Amino acid sequence: MKKAIFTLITTIIIFTGIFLISTGFQKRSDVSLFNYSVSEDGRELTFTAYPMSSMGYIRGYKNSGGGVKDHYLTFYSTFGGLNSTLGAKNEFTLSLDLDDSEIYFYKGNGGYELVLTKEEATGQWKRPKDTNEAASQEIIVIEGTMSDYLKYEIPDGYGETEFQPMIQDTFSGILFTGYEEPHHAEFTEKAWYCAGGLLISTDKDRFVFKDGKLIDVLWSGNHMGRTQEVEVIDGCNMQAIITEYTFDLFTAAEWVKYEEEHQITLSEEDAASKYWYIFFGEEGNDVCYAAFLNGKLFSKEEAIKYAKTLSFK
Repeated sequence: MKKAIFTLITTIIIFTGIFLISTGFQKRSDVSLFNYSVSEDGRELTFTAYPMSSMGYIRGYKNSGGGVKDHYLTFYSTFGGLNSTLGAKNEFTLSLDLDDSEIYFYKGNGGYELVLTKEEATGQWKRPKDTNEAASQEIIVIEGTMSDYLKYEIPDGYGETEFQPMIQDTFSGILFTGYEEPHHAEFTEKAWYCAGGLLISTDKDRFVFKDGKLIDVLWSGNHMGRTQEVEVIDGCNMQAIITEYTFDLFTAAEWVKYEEEHQITLSEEDAASKYWYIFFGEEGNDVCYAAFLNGKLFSKEEAIKYAKTLSFK
């Protein structure tokens, strides 16, 4: 009897070990490119990439190209289980040859999607035309400074980051600083726990107009959700609507890991952040805007008041 129990336990341990290791060799077909930069000599690409499904992380990639060839990157899940953060990474580097011209991400069934291409005339790496069937126009990554696009003041007592491309989905912009960070998992987006920020995007197909009036915004994603119906705001420099979003600061596994590492007990309030999002747009405009403020720091009335101070160029 003892021998049978021992054999059973050993078998369970072996199969569990095999499972925990095997997840690290699973290919991810849901990885998307977020930010990227190229070294001055053009020989190294630094980029951030995230899996878009609600479960799992990535640990690295295999490049099935390069050497004066197109780069075909296949990303792999982390070891340790389906939602393990063991060895998780989101920032990577890729060695480039000066004659390289295209970079692809694996999308399943042996297929790849073009994510970056180098312009022959300028030598600059750019995103290709958006291939998302839900989008009907190219998503251009906006660069420059926030003051190039609107006149604004930072809320009293806060600072601002430098202008950053693609800091919140397809939105570029700035984040407000000077707020003590709440508890959050290691890889939680900064835009999900900062004091707030200002955003701009060319992804105008998200904005819904009826008879020329802005009535809704189609924006959703993993670990985030809208908790209120949109409400029209009068008195802004551009048509505006306000709503509230929540963002998960932890997955279930990250919650347990965080409590163990920091020797604390988190409350339900620590699980997610809440933000007032004000979206600005006009039918026919090439760009759209958003301002967002942390619900723990600003009331809805304060968010609306701040929205009315913004002036779009």
